[in-house]
Amino acid sequence: MTSLPISLPTGYSAVVKKGDKVTVGQLIAKSKKKTEESEGEHFPVGETVIDLSMVLSVSPGDVRKFLKKAPGDTVNVGDIIAEKSVGLGLKNQVIYSQIVGTVSRFERDSGRLYVRGQDSERVASVAPKNSGILSPLDGTISVCDNDGIVIESESKALIGTEGFGGLVAGEIVVLTPEDDRSAIVSSQIVKEAIGKILLLPDIDREALVKADAIGVAGILGTEFSEELLAHCRSSKLDISVLAIDPAIGKKLVKTKNPVILHGEEKSIILQE
Repeated sequence: MTSLPISLPTGYSAVVKKGDKVTVGQLIAKSKKKTEESEGEHFPVGETVIDLSMVLSVSPGDVRKFLKKAPGDTVNVGDIIAEKSVGLGLKNQVIYSQIVGTVSRFERDSGRLYVRGQDSERVASVAPKNSGILSPLDGTISVCDNDGIVIESESKALIGTEGFGGLVAGEIVVLTPEDDRSAIVSSQIVKEAIGKILLLPDIDREALVKADAIGVAGILGTEFSEELLAHCRSSKLDISVLAIDPAIGKKLVKTKNPVILHGEEKSIILQE
């Protein structure tokens, strides 16, 4: 039996109770905010404002992990602006652009993305009425209070040795150091890694900072240096990082389905 704790962001309340059985993609918590709260806000003329924190049901600091567009990028109607895997990747929550324009800025503190449209008169704020948190796996609610929800599941879990950061889900991408290096370097952290969980031997501090900055979901390391671990202990990172045994790394290389990584809980939950 695997226990998966899910913290509730400020302003969210559970819609399930202890003992309830839940399935992948089921609503387990929703925002207490009303759509009307954003009505009265004034945004720059000509900009569409997308409240991705509310749309994706994540904290503002986590929004960048799901971004597919960055400031300066052009967008057309139907382009994917953000995408979040839910339910161990069985479903994707996709946010599409409704206008043609250019991403003008992203506010990390609020989770809002601003798109300046070609139609200078268009102004919009996207904030769905039923924003909520979905269960990432099948199981039974064992704890449900104001701080969070714990789901007990039959899904298999692998345990790491030392971890940092919260709960993320994503596909595993294997990275190998270049040349004779022992660690992944900054140049190997590219935009294709956004939203993914990287499996690697070790990573240098500069590359870790870059991975955190561009929105890599998590990092699994089989040979983390003590220097890297010390940096993680002393730094506040948004990214989830977990040190694992090389034997676990070999198992994960063969994993085709997305996994759930919880850094602080030192766990990796596998989808059968």
